[in-house]
Amino acid sequence: MAGPVQVSFWDLSPGLVGWCSGTGEVRPVCSAFRLDDHGDDLGVMGLQFSDRVERHIEEYRPGLIGYESPLLVKHDTLMKLRRTYGLGVLLETIAARHGIPTFERDPKTLKGYLTGGAYASKAEMVQVALGCGINLPPKKVDGQEDAADAFAGWGLGLKEVNPREAAKWDNIIRANRGGLL
Repeated sequence: MAGPVQVSFWDLSPGLVGWCSGTGEVRPVCSAFRLDDHGDDLGVMGLQFSDRVERHIEEYRPGLIGYESPLLVKHDTLMKLRRTYGLGVLLETIAARHGIPTFERDPKTLKGYLTGGAYASKAEMVQVALGCGINLPPKKVDGQEDAADAFAGWGLGLKEVNPREAAKWDNIIRANRGGLL
């Protein structure tokens, strides 16, 4: 019988990309990396992102990959939208090539899961993740908020494939919401 499924979740952005991966048996690994700015050259950005995803799959062997749905903001440029949505398409394409199912969750669902409130701030997301003992990058500029978002998505993905471990993490998360509720 196979062990628990490794879940990887990604907070996608053309700048900082947060991710979190684990089976739930122990604390997940959460981190972030910066994509180089290649201006309007989406091909080069896509290659850099693809290389990172392939290395991640090789190292962590996820059986499920998820990512945060991009948000449309009123004044977003077409190029920003192409960059952001393109990362999701690439992630799903790479996962499909490896036979890994994918899922997508919106930011309000992530915030509600981690903090109990769909309109939680980034600082509140970080506070709960740190309270759960998650090692995040040290500062915002290093991707701390992105990794905290990825932790929330990871917990939601865990519910789909490792319900016993998910229940354990649900309890840890609820216990660390503190005064947020």
